[in-house]
Amino acid sequence: MFKPRICSWIGLLPLFMLSLPVQAELRCVANAVDIEPFFSAATAEDKQQVEQAINSSVNLVPFGLSASDWKVHRGDLVVEGNIESNQKLIVLGNLTVKGNISTFSLSNPWDILGNVTATNIVTDSPLLITGSINASGLVFIDSYYDNPSTIKGSINARGIFINDIIAPVVASSTNSEFMVRASDKNDTENVKKALTIINPDAYYWGLINDEDALKEIFKRSNIRMAGNVCNQMKKEALFRPKPSPELVQELQMLDEGKVAAFEGRDIATFDLAVMRTLPRLKGISANLRKQLINSNDGQTIASMARYMPDNEILELTDQQLGYQPVVLGLLDREPLSVEIMTRMSHLPDGVGPLNLALRENLPLDIVMTLAKRDWDMIIQELYKDAWLLPESIIDGYIRSDDFSIRQVGAGGQLTYNQAMQLANDSSNDVVTSLASKLAEMKHHGQLLRMTPQESDKIAVYLHQKFENDDDLIRVLFLALPDNLQFNFVKKMEKKFPAYFCCQDMQVIHSDAALQRLLTR
Repeated sequence: MFKPRICSWIGLLPLFMLSLPVQAELRCVANAVDIEPFFSAATAEDKQQVEQAINSSVNLVPFGLSASDWKVHRGDLVVEGNIESNQKLIVLGNLTVKGNISTFSLSNPWDILGNVTATNIVTDSPLLITGSINASGLVFIDSYYDNPSTIKGSINARGIFINDIIAPVVASSTNSEFMVRASDKNDTENVKKALTIINPDAYYWGLINDEDALKEIFKRSNIRMAGNVCNQMKKEALFRPKPSPELVQELQMLDEGKVAAFEGRDIATFDLAVMRTLPRLKGISANLRKQLINSNDGQTIASMARYMPDNEILELTDQQLGYQPVVLGLLDREPLSVEIMTRMSHLPDGVGPLNLALRENLPLDIVMTLAKRDWDMIIQELYKDAWLLPESIIDGYIRSDDFSIRQVGAGGQLTYNQAMQLANDSSNDVVTSLASKLAEMKHHGQLLRMTPQESDKIAVYLHQKFENDDDLIRVLFLALPDNLQFNFVKKMEKKFPAYFCCQDMQVIHSDAALQRLLTR
């Protein structure tokens, strides 16, 4: 059965906000040992030793060593207990941790000139390791931005997760019971192995082999994946006991699509890995779907809401339809039918309407319904859709005492009078939103409720009023007449010689900037 609705304010927050763990949840170890005493400021000689190791191997990708905040430990380092750090670290030797390792900085690398040994390793810091990684449990490597991770030796662990979609993770070899790479969307065999080995609560199984979702599951800020791994690692419960032959057989049947064996059974007897897999399979009965969406497991409910036929979703009560896991699953549906969106937009509680407002490309009727809800948090999420709203609703927003609602109004298709009223708003955020909208409308030829001459008049007024506010004028730039654009480019070129290549792409795309470049 459904659990009682969350009545406190946190139950009303958008799902994307609830998926962002607080700082403590970003950490993956408990009772971390303070490693500061083991490290000191890295010298030029220390960095040179790292550079020599890199230069002697074509397999290692260098990191910028010029920063002054590198810390170093000279020689082998042995730590009794768990460690965690977000700093730039160099170990000139082997790193042995008699516990778990967690790093949580996307841009601060670890350079280890030797082997790394630990129980479990979860990292989204770039790694450069001249030896091998040896873990008795899990190795979870998240590679972000342009920072690859390079392990000259091998990765040896019971299980390996690697996110290599944005940047590569290179190792000479791997040795594990399973290895799931985010770049390989067809590797169901390793996913199936992971299901039998990892505690089902360690990550969001409904996403692991979805067609479009592998790139999302490794985000440390995404509680569905890395957050769950961290939580289970802190509990020392990452791996389940040895799987029973029955579970292995059931997972094999699911892999082969043999769902008949699960019909007519009490789902309370199902292993979580089985229950969370069933909603995605074709051929399960309406009765089994009803049991799954009424289960006690949020992941199963969300997954079932994502794949359940429209007519069965529409049969849910308002309380069921507004239940947070159901809302999460519905927002993952592509497409989400207008009928379901209509039901969600009219729900008396805020979880459904608020999270629906976050969705892109909402139909006009849905935007209109949400815009009329008497709840500021819903209206604030409609900023991206404000251009669809009629003049009368924009008028109401502009008259609001809440500046964040006036900001939404500033994102609409404005009349001259509305724009002038916003230009004199007491909130700099509102005026900045107006400047951004004027620039967008003029640049894309979307001035539907005022003439180009009226838009220029508002832009000139804002320029005169905020001439010394370079940040605001930069936002307004494309709405300005050509002569004011040209003057601003000259002003910024004088203040910042590198302006053309580094400051603001919208300036580079303007005729004024091009003219200035050609006359330098």
